Amino acid sequence: MNKLELAVLRRAATPAVASDAPGELTLRFGVIRLLPAAVQPYVGRIREAAAMLPGVTEASMNAATGELRIAYDSAQTDGKTVRRWMDAVVETCLGLAGSPELSRDGLTVEEIAAVVRDTLEQRLRTFSA
Repeated sequence: MNKLELAVLRRAATPAVASDAPGELTLRFGVIRLLPAAVQPYVGRIREAAAMLPGVTEASMNAATGELRIAYDSAQTDGKTVRRWMDAVVETCLGLAGSPELSRDGLTVEEIAAVVRDTLEQRLRTFSA
């Protein structure tokens, strides 16, 4: 991945808070449509990453608008922690971009998703609220 592609990914992957109410957070990935075509199939995985955080009860991603709605149990987590987790997800995924694990030829979408999921699970174990 070249520097321009990485810069576009970083910009597209960094969400802004669209709304933040107790128990529900909506994040907007503003330039998601600018992602390279090869990355578009992975946009739905953002929802899966959000749902990994303990206390998240529901996550839905609208790829057309770039909005991620996250419902959470206020007794277990809060909007700030959810935002920090999503920042950690972005940082982790960008760190994996171009990594030897994902640079091998012939990897399937499922194999790539497994590497990302395993890495995020490891990150979650060390993630502090």
